[in-house]
Amino acid sequence: REPDTTGVREPDPLNYPGEHPLQPGPEAEEISPSNEHHHAAAVVVLRALPKPWTLGPQTIADLAPKVAAALAAGWTPDDLSAYLSANSAGVNSPAAVLRSRLTKDLPEPPRAPQAAPSRIDVICESIGAELHARIVEAACARKDQQAGRRLARPASRVRNLTEQAFAGFGYDLETIRAYAESLPEAPGATQTDAAGTSGVTADGWATDALRCPQPA
Repeated sequence: REPDTTGVREPDPLNYPGEHPLQPGPEAEEISPSNEHHHAAAVVVLRALPKPWTLGPQTIADLAPKVAAALAAGWTPDDLSAYLSANSAGVNSPAAVLRSRLTKDLPEPPRAPQAAPSRIDVICESIGAELHARIVEAACARKDQQAGRRLARPASRVRNLTEQAFAGFGYDLETIRAYAESLPEAPGATQTDAAGTSGVTADGWATDALRCPQPA
């Protein structure tokens, strides 16, 4: 005789007490697209290393996460490849040396060289804020007159007007300086706050805008 199972609830195989089989463990976590990109680039870097740094597939697989971490930290593939493959004389165990260079010996990534200042910035620095303000005030006054109203003077517009004025004189420093000196002083151009770094002038100029603004 079979046992009476009426009213007996079968256990849910997907919901055992204390277990969450539908929740992935750490091993099931997805790799982000960014990590995938760095990992793929890391494999390329390791495969391209010159002799005597030639590595086998297993060593490449072992070192790839460390190379990917270096790339994510700011190293470029070219800089990292040059660093890893330097000083190859006397190397007996390339894998061990590379592992050391990628961990305890890895320095900060090289800083990107700063861009040279543009000729506009060089001229602004040379003539000073007061003369630059005169040039901008004259240019703005012409534009205001053409528009029949006072136009806004954001930093981007100030820079464009500065560039147009300098270009009109062929970016010749002495000609620009002479022109600026012939102009009347810009109203309130020299009024700054106690720190001399920011504020509003008597006619509503933001004093930061009177400096040669950086491109956006």
